[in-house]
Amino acid sequence: MYENSEIKQIALEIFGGCNYKCPMCPQVAGCESGFRGKFPFDIFKTIIDECKYHGVEVVSLQGSGEPTLLPDMHLYVEYAKDAGLKVITLTNGFHLNEVKSKDLISAGLDSLRVSAIGYDQETYYKWMSKDAFHKVRDQVIKFIELNEQLQGKT
Repeated sequence: MYENSEIKQIALEIFGGCNYKCPMCPQVAGCESGFRGKFPFDIFKTIIDECKYHGVEVVSLQGSGEPTLLPDMHLYVEYAKDAGLKVITLTNGFHLNEVKSKDLISAGLDSLRVSAIGYDQETYYKWMSKDAFHKVRDQVIKFIELNEQLQGKT
């Protein structure tokens, strides 16, 4: 029954915990408990190696946690890219400062998705429980600019 099945994409939560307390997110309980679990890099490498061996093409570095809270996230991206995988992630964008952005772009991140609910400061605050609408918007714009600059130099 499963002999022709293939897994082309996996999702790995490389960091448990979040800096937001969005009312619709199950991660809120993790925030309140103080859970801040880092996916061990050695286990990550083993999984990526196995994935490559079995034909996986894409790794998504996300889960219910906020991956950019992981200080060395770029090393995870770089390892997966070196294995030949496409790397995507989902972030709330709050920690997407210039250093983090440059590190992720230089590591080869293929796709960055930003999760935000709210079309203005007021609705963003209502749904995201953080007054960071302008900060996140500005950082995403800066990420795009840095990506264009750094990709142009490659």
